[in-house]
Amino acid sequence: MSAASRERLIGTASRLFHVRSYDSVGVQELCEEAGVRRGSFYYYFSSKEALAIAVLDREESDILEKIFRPAFENSAPPLERFEHFLERLHRYHAERTEAEGGQVGGCPIANLAHELAGGHPGLRIQAESILHRFSSFFHIALEDALSLGHLDSDVDPDKSAIRIRAYVQGLLELAKMRADPDVIPELGLDPAGLCVKTSTGR
Repeated sequence: MSAASRERLIGTASRLFHVRSYDSVGVQELCEEAGVRRGSFYYYFSSKEALAIAVLDREESDILEKIFRPAFENSAPPLERFEHFLERLHRYHAERTEAEGGQVGGCPIANLAHELAGGHPGLRIQAESILHRFSSFFHIALEDALSLGHLDSDVDPDKSAIRIRAYVQGLLELAKMRADPDVIPELGLDPAGLCVKTSTGR
């Protein structure tokens, strides 16, 4: 058995789950698209759900390396890091849209989380954990901004990070609905404007 076959299965599943859905893609189709025998599928993965776990791991690693880490793990001023994030977010989705035949798939992690919420609780929990780790980058940047006096002192970084994450996920969903990743830079991201104040809860 070749490790390349496993990688092709994960890459094929990532693409098909993203532009279509988890439930609409069967094991036989995955094998045919990846050029892998069906018997090989079950050598690497005990089930389609096990493949989805590997897909989520791959998506997380890819998004961390291409978007979050270069945008937030640098010496830029805290609120400026969100500008770098938005630029990289747009580039990632524009390039992925082109690679996937012009289809805008939205957030691959959130897509699976929504679709699998009822029937696959383990996958839903994994997806939610990934999204929570993503929002921790927002949280750290907001805390840094607070410590430097770049935000009002009554900003709640915990709730604000969650609100920013919700906004970003909504932005990606709108880009998917309009089939246009350029929605991302057009609408932009204003972290200070999305912050939640501890005194008012708004």
